[in-house]
Amino acid sequence: MVRVGPDMEPQHVSNACWAVATLGWEPGAVARAALEAAVVRVGPGMKPQEVSNACWALATLGWEPGAEARGALAAAVVRVGPDMNGQDVSNACWALATLGWEPGAEARGALEAAVVRVGPDMEPQHVSNACWAVATLGWEPGAEVRAALEAAVVRVGPDIASQIPLTPLVPGFLVLIYCYGCSLEYL
Repeated sequence: MVRVGPDMEPQHVSNACWAVATLGWEPGAVARAALEAAVVRVGPGMKPQEVSNACWALATLGWEPGAEARGALAAAVVRVGPDMNGQDVSNACWALATLGWEPGAEARGALEAAVVRVGPDMEPQHVSNACWAVATLGWEPGAEVRAALEAAVVRVGPDIASQIPLTPLVPGFLVLIYCYGCSLEYL
């Protein structure tokens, strides 16, 4: 990464971040700095999945990105938020909450708008991750975001057990129910 980092394109940087996290590899300080510098450099050209993958990778590795990398990723979230799909939104929200990183009002607004837009199509795990992230970050969702998350919970609730194991979904749903008074009627 040190040698090729300066020449990497957005997808290459995203793939490198993802691969390092998937392998559970902790590169040294020089390689980490090169990867973060590459994130800063290519952030303006990243696509939604690339932003999502980079955020997910940093959180999976437990890396607290430096101020420049955080700024680049937050700006990228703002730029690509309107094009994010359910998994992109879920991964980005999960990553922010896992790192305890408040991305700023503009990036938060982009993620919340994306939740409202993609909520009707989110898969159960994506809904759970988004709910958990909202609660973990202490975000008080506006009426539109809350309604989107509640509708998503109601929609996926009956199918949860048949699609994936229940255990990973429980925290997000319980937070939504407890903190925001959503109904258990359909679950």
